[in-house]
Amino acid sequence: SQEFDRALQSGIQTPEELFLVYRANIDYRWRQLHFFDAPDAIDISSDEVKQFQIALGKAKKYFADNRINELHCVLCIESLKYGAILHKRPVDSEAWQKVLEKYPEQEEPWNNA
Repeated sequence: SQEFDRALQSGIQTPEELFLVYRANIDYRWRQLHFFDAPDAIDISSDEVKQFQIALGKAKKYFADNRINELHCVLCIESLKYGAILHKRPVDSEAWQKVLEKYPEQEEPWNNA
């Protein structure tokens, strides 16, 4: 979205500020799914779901590429949770374990998960 692009170019100073911009874009894309209005009507292959996954993927990639581990860890956890919700299944415990092994020092995200 144009708002997202403008926000990225608005003089962000810290990783936390950038995280908030990415987070707002992810939240916006999630709201576009209208999941809670009709959770059984979500088409996993729809353009809205793809746009949501792209928004989440871009955020994860940015924080991984720049080695901002705490925020990347949070996004990995959220990605697993959103995937489970969209696919109507439990969180992938193997993927969860991989994230836990990659970020054992990140206690706060795990406590809030």
